[in-house]
Amino acid sequence: MEQFFQSSSFANTEKQLALGEGLFPFHTINHNQSLRSMDCTSQIIKTLKDKKFACARTKSDAIICNVFSPYSFLQCILILPTTKI
Repeated sequence: MEQFFQSSSFANTEKQLALGEGLFPFHTINHNQSLRSMDCTSQIIKTLKDKKFACARTKSDAIICNVFSPYSFLQCILILPTTKI
């Protein structure tokens, strides 16, 4: 039965992979690059560094829109003054 279900805890290598897959979309938007560049970058990383790395255009877009964007908007709301002019 255990072979069909994965454990809910993550190993250190899985955490490093998730960190890398979050870092590259951040790098892409930080340097104002196109998400299309992630298609190529993902393949290079997969070839040179980690065979399990999979963070091309679609996944990068999902990370940016569902993680970074809501967090950024929340930070703007908290930082901007709430006083009316």
